[in-house]
Amino acid sequence: MSIKFNDVSYTYKDYFSKDSLILENLSFVIPKNKITFITGESGAGKSTILQLIKGLKTPKSGTIISTVDTSDIGLVFQHPEIQFFKSTVKKEIEYGLKNIKLSENEIEIKVINVIKRLDLSKEILKKSTSELSAGEKRLVAIASILVMNPKFLLLDEPLASLDGIMSKKIMHLLQGLVSDNVTVVVVSHNDRIIEKYSQNKITLLKNKIKESINNHINIDGRINLIITLLLILLVVIKPLSFYTYICVGVIELIFIHIFKINIIFILKQLKPILYTSLFILLFNIFIIKSGNLIYQEIIFNNIIKIYDTPFLQTLNIFFQLFLITVITQISVVMTNPLEIIDAFIYFLHPFERIFKNGKEKIDKVSLLLTLCVQFIPIILLEGSNIMMSQKNRGAKKGIKMYISILIPLFQRVIEHASNLSDGMEIRNYKIGKKRSSYGSFKWNWKK
Repeated sequence: MSIKFNDVSYTYKDYFSKDSLILENLSFVIPKNKITFITGESGAGKSTILQLIKGLKTPKSGTIISTVDTSDIGLVFQHPEIQFFKSTVKKEIEYGLKNIKLSENEIEIKVINVIKRLDLSKEILKKSTSELSAGEKRLVAIASILVMNPKFLLLDEPLASLDGIMSKKIMHLLQGLVSDNVTVVVVSHNDRIIEKYSQNKITLLKNKIKESINNHINIDGRINLIITLLLILLVVIKPLSFYTYICVGVIELIFIHIFKINIIFILKQLKPILYTSLFILLFNIFIIKSGNLIYQEIIFNNIIKIYDTPFLQTLNIFFQLFLITVITQISVVMTNPLEIIDAFIYFLHPFERIFKNGKEKIDKVSLLLTLCVQFIPIILLEGSNIMMSQKNRGAKKGIKMYISILIPLFQRVIEHASNLSDGMEIRNYKIGKKRSSYGSFKWNWKK
């Protein structure tokens, strides 16, 4: 069972770069039943190669020829925490088995067998993944993939942060898997381990990477904030105005052109907004009974009447949500979000004298907004990681997947909040200290 890359390129799309090549024209073969190491500089695309093999990412060009189905390929992520989203070790290990509809008895046997193979005790099954040591987390992450009997095992930096004893234990495990006709691919920077255990090596060179350079303009946060608020007010104050929407849309297109923003990223926001609007429409149809009657039907002896007002209001909400979303996205592209917060606090400083303990209140608002800005990308990233981990173990994309990420996502946000709180405390954070990089904005009442 081998895998062959033929002139494979992979493109990463961001706000600015329409064509940021991470991998370009890569060709190599991963032989079956051997340990292949992938090495190279940081950012060379090693993790991307593993995700391409697993099918979690799609190449821009070229072909990947495989003699094994993606369901028989197991991927262990670089950071075990990314892979975990269940409450206990047992639930974590058996998650993939439940996705392939095995019986409870079969699942129990497989779970016990895999922890024996990894030399883990039965007691660990009852533990929360957050209670585990670094070595235990690594072994549990491997167990959750190994339990599905993959024919092809991919491991991203499996020896990172581990001591010599644990590293040797994992490498002996991988050698045993190769003896059982499992093909193993390991991403690693450890030259000593590679020299000792490698049966095949692929080295990624820096000249195979085209790095994107963001030459966009970064405008002053205060100017950005004023423009953003004016556009949002224009959209909100003038509802159901076709000319207002056209005007705001043209202004947005001008900014998109000036700052060379990737419009595909912007248009992707249509999907969640569309779903939200459809939900609002269904709600409005049964609540709002005004406007012109457009449909009437008798169902179960009840007269169902539908008017045009719910559709007009929902259409208005859709355009408002979409335009405001695009405005805020352009805003954070033009200026670092934290600088926008600084600008907002800058304009609040004159109110320090109006309210009792005004400075303390404004600093609290500043801290809250800063934390919100920090947590939005964290939430998006953690949600994406959990969904990728589920897909990696056979979960089907759908409502069940989205619902199942809520509890682990909330748990990870709490962990991040705790870490951030500790970070602030060890640096002697106190309410009342100057936070805005713009200084204080003051009104001069005297001529």
